[in-house]
Amino acid sequence: MLKAIGFDLDDTLYPQIQYELYAFKRISMLIEKRYNVDSDRYFNEIVNLFTAQKKERIFDLAIRNTLNFVPEDWEFFVNRELLTEYRNSRPKLELYSWVLNFLSLLKKENKILVLITNGTVETQNYKIDSLGIRNYFSHIYISDEYTPPARKPTLRMFED
Repeated sequence: MLKAIGFDLDDTLYPQIQYELYAFKRISMLIEKRYNVDSDRYFNEIVNLFTAQKKERIFDLAIRNTLNFVPEDWEFFVNRELLTEYRNSRPKLELYSWVLNFLSLLKKENKILVLITNGTVETQNYKIDSLGIRNYFSHIYISDEYTPPARKPTLRMFED
């Protein structure tokens, strides 16, 4: 008999695009101020890359596609300001419509619910609390709590 059920967070319990669009808009405004790039143009470029599943160094690709080059101080700017802005974004998030009823049903059936998610501890904890779902889970595993980070598809979080 099934006693425990594990869930992912992003794009499983809520649409991750809610977080991304908010963060991308804020990042685009920073880039406009720093590099005099139209924020809407950069925003559209980064959204297009994201929806095309190009998630590796997406900020770099977007600035290269927008300016046709990468600014000399780009790496410093990304590490010092952009990533901080991204990780500190605090949009209002909403669960998929089925989630609360399903989690409640599983809890009533005394199932052990586990959340396994990739990301920074602060960002993922914000998402969990914003969605109001922390109390449904017996265990929450966030990849970057591990040293080194245990991002999926590695099995460390699943084994724990």
